[in-house]
Amino acid sequence: MDFFSYKHALPKALLAMALLGVACEKKKDEPAPATPPTEVYISSGTTYAGLGVTMAAPAQTIARYDGNGNLVALLRDYTSSPGDTPVSLLDYDDRHILALVENTASRRVELIRKDGGGYSTLFTGAGLSAVLRNMRYDDGGALLIARSSATEKYTPNGIRVTMGASAFVNNPAGDCATSTSNMNSVATGPDGQVLISHAFTAASANNRVLMIARTGYSTPADCLAALAAPSTAHFPTALLMHSSGHLLVAYANNTGPIHEIYSVPVNSASFGTPVKAFADLSVLQGISSIAELPDGDILVASAATTFNSIERFSFNPDTGVLTRKGTRSAFTPGVFTRSISDLLVVAPGAVYPDSAP
Repeated sequence: MDFFSYKHALPKALLAMALLGVACEKKKDEPAPATPPTEVYISSGTTYAGLGVTMAAPAQTIARYDGNGNLVALLRDYTSSPGDTPVSLLDYDDRHILALVENTASRRVELIRKDGGGYSTLFTGAGLSAVLRNMRYDDGGALLIARSSATEKYTPNGIRVTMGASAFVNNPAGDCATSTSNMNSVATGPDGQVLISHAFTAASANNRVLMIARTGYSTPADCLAALAAPSTAHFPTALLMHSSGHLLVAYANNTGPIHEIYSVPVNSASFGTPVKAFADLSVLQGISSIAELPDGDILVASAATTFNSIERFSFNPDTGVLTRKGTRSAFTPGVFTRSISDLLVVAPGAVYPDSAP
């Protein structure tokens, strides 16, 4: 896939030396350059964390942490912009991240500098016409944006990709019907399928995960499969397509209560058998986001008001089970971890869209 490419820049002096054929030999005692650290970006905003889950008032911020959970910088503070709330994040290039911003008067995707040096609107307008929930890349680098009643697709420059006159995934039929009330998380399957979690307004068979053809939805055949929740009381809140080929699905409901993560293998047209990967009410409640670290471990955010925490887990794809690492939160809870709407992990050696400025 050539949509992504490394960006290199040689100092002018080194470039001139290379053109002159001057070879520079590294001294034996010269230390190797340090590997850039893993970065974790956290948005504190309005989020969906399951049925009846009480959440703290979000800070309405985007902050950058290091991989050890230490706060590095506050990148964006939306408290001075009434109505704005950051709901989802993506890596964009070596200088910027993307933020999906929900505001009934100005729904948009922003381009934000990683050093906190500024921001701008990347695009807004057509298709961003209902409550925004989540944003992820598809396998070609386009943006998939889950809004409450549909899932939209946009080119990296913000051009809307429709199915006829409708959203990329709109009112799917077949095994995916009816799923138009709360599409709250989106992921890309191993063969480019669009995976969408849908939570209904009450205990229902419509609480499930949809698998839509990578080309979008236009006929019932484009609904490839639907994964029923473990019970009608399981409300899906977050998805992560793990590098092992397993989909991790978080469920949350304060009636029960149910705060669990299931893992399920995924192939080109179907879901495998789900396994309960983790369920401990003392560790996770109101799961709102899941992200994968470079070593395959995962971070899980709990948005319940008495938690506001981030836990780290190892994942065993052979058993489908998650194991908590340590006995305390991986990130110290604080003002910027209240009501976490998204977690973004940027690993060393990240690659970026060709269209990045």
